[in-house]
Amino acid sequence: MHLPPQILVFLLAMLPIVEINGSIPLALTVYKLPLWQAFAFPMAGNISAGLLLIFLLDPVTNLIRKYWSFADYWISRLFEYTRKRHSSSVSQLGHFALFAFIALPGPGSGAWSAALLIHVFGIPKKASIPLMVAGLLVAGLFLAFGTEGAVNIWELLQN
Repeated sequence: MHLPPQILVFLLAMLPIVEINGSIPLALTVYKLPLWQAFAFPMAGNISAGLLLIFLLDPVTNLIRKYWSFADYWISRLFEYTRKRHSSSVSQLGHFALFAFIALPGPGSGAWSAALLIHVFGIPKKASIPLMVAGLLVAGLFLAFGTEGAVNIWELLQN
């Protein structure tokens, strides 16, 4: 089965390692999609994955904790450690920390990480979803225009 590149980059953007950091440049360089498609399809996939995770992490974590006591122990310790280590920066910057973390594209700063942060720090969904979407849009714009600019410079240097 052969998937259209738009669907492929949508699906790739849903994966935790690839997200928009890999799918937008792939859409522009390999699949040569127009800029608007190279932005829109990966963004839709990554935002969808983030929303699914935000709503599924609580029930899945609760289910795991309920039936596997050793997992409950390790999850509790991991969450406690993370909260202790990063709570001062989260409390100082507030919800802006979440937006800034997502908006600056880099390894580990996409929708999956955002959903985990929202879950671990108990940030209310009503406040966190617009911040996540806004951060992803900013990061996607950086990636799309940065990649497009790099491709154009490369093509100029080739001539």
